[in-house]
Amino acid sequence: MSKKTLCGIAVCIVLLLCLILYFRPLPLSDNVSDRSSFIVQITHFDVQDGEPRLNSNCYDDITREQKRKILDLTQKYSYQRTPSTIFSDGTIRSVGNMTVLIYVSSGESTGNSIYVSDSGQIFIDSKLYKMKNASQFNQQLEDILKE
Repeated sequence: MSKKTLCGIAVCIVLLLCLILYFRPLPLSDNVSDRSSFIVQITHFDVQDGEPRLNSNCYDDITREQKRKILDLTQKYSYQRTPSTIFSDGTIRSVGNMTVLIYVSSGESTGNSIYVSDSGQIFIDSKLYKMKNASQFNQQLEDILKE
């Protein structure tokens, strides 16, 4: 094989590895820790009699048991970058019927904001990603907070 062919193959392998690393699943749990505190806002969107309805609940008094369950829940889910994540302006195009907004703070500093829509879009720190089973995550989180 010639040097040009070998260089071309090497470049293709490097590009393939970069793509695999870029699109690998990222654990949701990396955005929260046991030292963090949470405020969660859950919003349901509905249409009744042709009028849009919004039902929003804020959970700012989260118990230790609920926090442990939330941390366990985040261990079970991941999200992924999309080709447009790099250029994301933070716009979510489809929210679905339910959204969850998790404010995470550590000590005196504001931490991450995690916004999960039923449509499978997840917004973390000004970047848009995709999340499989986002609707299931939202429902399980709501169940934990209603306990």
